[in-house]
Amino acid sequence: MENITNKIVIKKSSIKNAGKGIFTKEKLKAKLKIGQYKGRLISKKIYNTLSDTRYTFELSKKIGKSYKLFYIDAQNKKESNWLRYINGAKTKHQKKMINIEAYQYNEKIFYRTTKEIKAGAELIIDYGDSYWL
Repeated sequence: MENITNKIVIKKSSIKNAGKGIFTKEKLKAKLKIGQYKGRLISKKIYNTLSDTRYTFELSKKIGKSYKLFYIDAQNKKESNWLRYINGAKTKHQKKMINIEAYQYNEKIFYRTTKEIKAGAELIIDYGDSYWL
């Protein structure tokens, strides 16, 4: 996994009302692993009590012979990292801008580029339609 923190900048997102976003300072290659989504691992029970779930990511964790849902809560800046600022695409226009995908590996969530990304582009992910309900 490449450390790209020197290749990105956090600034106001190009997506209206999205707050901060991540922009590239230089070109990034396709299928580049850019980092692990960090935060506090919480149970579904704790997740259901949260008033703000904007910075949570669902993952499955094997316990015994079955899998249970857990969540990574990146709300606290001290427990998370810069990946929390990658915004999700909601509109048809924004979905054309998607250039990041998430994947689970060994009970952790990682992000990677889906295509070559030009310098100056905002990193955008697809959270899925259910996120916006």
